[in-house]
Amino acid sequence: MSALKNTIQNLLLVCLSLLFCLLIGELILRALDYPGKIASPQESDDFYRYSAEVHHRFIGNSAKPHKSTEYDYIWKINRHGMSDRSNRDLWSENRKILILGDSMIQGYGVALEDSAVYKLEDRLAALDDSRKVELINGAIFGYSPVLQAVYLDELFETFAPDGVVVVLYLGNDISDDHFYRAFLADPDKSVHKRNADIIWPWSYADRLLEKKNDERTRNRPATEHRSIAVRLKRRLERELKRFKIGQLGLSIVDRSRKQRDERRWLEAMAELKTQYAEDIRVNAGLVNHDVLSREQRRTLWRPTLESLKRMKASCDKRGVPFGLISIPEIATTVSTFEEPSEILGSFADQHGISYLDLRIDLQDYSRKQLVFDIDGHFHPDGNTILADAMFDYLVDFGLDTSE
Repeated sequence: MSALKNTIQNLLLVCLSLLFCLLIGELILRALDYPGKIASPQESDDFYRYSAEVHHRFIGNSAKPHKSTEYDYIWKINRHGMSDRSNRDLWSENRKILILGDSMIQGYGVALEDSAVYKLEDRLAALDDSRKVELINGAIFGYSPVLQAVYLDELFETFAPDGVVVVLYLGNDISDDHFYRAFLADPDKSVHKRNADIIWPWSYADRLLEKKNDERTRNRPATEHRSIAVRLKRRLERELKRFKIGQLGLSIVDRSRKQRDERRWLEAMAELKTQYAEDIRVNAGLVNHDVLSREQRRTLWRPTLESLKRMKASCDKRGVPFGLISIPEIATTVSTFEEPSEILGSFADQHGISYLDLRIDLQDYSRKQLVFDIDGHFHPDGNTILADAMFDYLVDFGLDTSE
C-alpha cells in the first residue's frame, strides 16, 4: 500500500510540475505576444503585378512578409521596383553596374542584407573609395533573358548604368525563355491569365502534376469524413488555440506537416520530370542532361542566345561593357554536364563578352551547403558562397567601366 501511495504521489508531482511549466510557458508567450506578426510600415498585400510588356513586375515601394517552412523575412521592393537598396542616388558619380537575372541572384528566400548582390556591393565599396562601384540588383524572380532584354531598355533610361551583367541560371532560364518568347509574340496577352491568376512558365508542369494527383485521389477508397476521430481532432485543435502554448504546439505540428507535403510534391515533380524528360516545358533543366540529340539541345538555346545578343548590342550602342555569369543547375547535386558551359563560352568568345562560368567554383560544395533543402534557392550561407565566387570577376568588370 505504501508503494502505491508513493507512486501516486510521484505521478501527481510530475503532473503538477508539467502543469507549472506549461503555465510559465503560457505567460512567457503572452508577454512576447506570440505568435505576433512581422510588421512593416509599408507592408502591402502584393509586391508584384501582371504586365503586358514584361509578363510581371515588382510594385515600387512595397513590402510583404515572405514565409515558408525554411525562411521568414520581409520582402522589400524599393521605389524603382527592384529588390535592391532603397537609397540609390541616381545622380552619383559612382560607377553603376546593373545586375540582371532571376530569383537565384535576386535573393529569393533571404533578407536583402543576406543576398549575394548586397554582400558584393559592400565588399566592393570597402576596396577603395577612388574606384567606388555600385551594384544595382535588377534581378526579378521568373525573369530569363527574353524578358531581361525588354526590361534592360527601361533600365537604361532610369539608371544609365556603366556596365551590365546578366546572371543566367541554367536550371530553368532556357526553358523559361521559350515560354516568354511565346508570351511576347502573342497579341492577345489575356490568354496568359486564368481567373485573374498569372500563368507562369512552370504552370504547365504544375497542372500535369495536379491532374495526376486528382486521379490518384479519385481512385482511393472513400473514407468517412465526419468520423469520431476527425471530430475529436478538430475539437482538440479549437481548444488548444485558446492558449498561446497550444498555438505554439499546433504551429510545430503544422510546420512538420507542410514540410512533409512539400517533400512529397517535390518527389512527385521529380518523377514527372523523369517521365517527361524530353519536354522542356516540364523538364526545365533539360539542356543540362544527355537527353534528345546534341543538335536538338543546341536548338533549344536559340531564344536565350538571341536575347543575350540583343542585350549585348544594346550595351554596345551605349558604349558600356556587357558581362555574363552562369550558375549551374543545382538539382540533387551541382551539375557536372559541360555542354552548357561550352555553348556559352563559345558564344561569349564570338561576341566579345566577358564570361564567368560558376560551375567549377560551385562543384566544391554540396547541395546542402548552397541552397534550401525544399525551396532550392540559395540560403544565407549559399549567398555568401555565391558572392565569393563572383567577387574577382566583378572587381575586374567594375574597373573596366572606368576606362
